[in-house]
Amino acid sequence: MKVSDAMRARPIAKGGFTLVELLVTISIIAVLAGLLLAAVHASKARAVKIACISNLRQIGLALNLYVEENGFRMPHCTMAPGADPPVAGEESMPSIRDVLASHLDGGEVFCCPADPEKKYFLREGLSYEWQSVAINGLKVDERTFDILGFQRFIMMDYDNFHGAAGEPTAKNYLYLNARAVGRLELP
Repeated sequence: MKVSDAMRARPIAKGGFTLVELLVTISIIAVLAGLLLAAVHASKARAVKIACISNLRQIGLALNLYVEENGFRMPHCTMAPGADPPVAGEESMPSIRDVLASHLDGGEVFCCPADPEKKYFLREGLSYEWQSVAINGLKVDERTFDILGFQRFIMMDYDNFHGAAGEPTAKNYLYLNARAVGRLELP
């Protein structure tokens, strides 16, 4: 027997995968893709929340300028500018967006990026609620920017844009000292 005959007699091993190996590989890739999509979704939600907090902070800085220019008094604004019928007693009041227009470039800062399909923004001109009943016309402490001796929030998201109702992360709030807060759940 020649060497070449011996080589031909051996079965040649094929380099392919078995069906089980292929299915295991595909399932591992699917699990990893699922984990990646969850991480991307969580990162996107955090980015939207941070953009909303940034909007509120810009509104707060503009409001601080307004307050300083107007004898350290809060403006008189309606809580729900697009309400039909208007809020009783606030029919002739402007919205906070109108009051701060000269201090801000454009009105997009009044739109929360998490406002679904800009529902509130298109209806009312802003995605944030002004706490009119609590603060309209009140005197602000010139040193601490407190109202009536303590910090209180002056604006917040109209709805639970950032989580389910009752969760501490559901809404963002703006305080008079231009401190916008929204609790972020970090992994």
